[in-house]
Amino acid sequence: METQMKKSVLTVEFNAEIQRVWNAVTDNRNYQWRSDLAGVEILDNGRTFVEKTKKGVKTEFYITNKISCKIYEFDLRNRNMKGHFTGKFEKTEQGGTRLTLTEEVQIRGFFMNLAASLTGALKFMQKTYAADLKRYLGEA
Repeated sequence: METQMKKSVLTVEFNAEIQRVWNAVTDNRNYQWRSDLAGVEILDNGRTFVEKTKKGVKTEFYITNKISCKIYEFDLRNRNMKGHFTGKFEKTEQGGTRLTLTEEVQIRGFFMNLAASLTGALKFMQKTYAADLKRYLGEA
């Protein structure tokens, strides 16, 4: 059973300059700073990658748009959901970086959809990602 799309947007600012934030976000081989991941497999000359969470969930990502220090987009899917992610990078007036994470997913199954609605799972994942990135950049 397919259900309606869920959307979550999170904007976070970093003191780090935009190239440093871009490098951290887009270097899928350097995933160790992510508290939720056990591993990443790089495929198709880097255009596709598979993340494996510490809970064993595998998610496939297909990069659809990548403009250095501006935009990073990909489609994603796993056994529970499918959707699209956009990361928008902007330089702040202070020389830091504003990163806007937008994720739109369609969660499969009524009960999975209900659980995601009740727990705010998308927002939680985005906040965890942002907190991990701040720690990695030495800002937490």
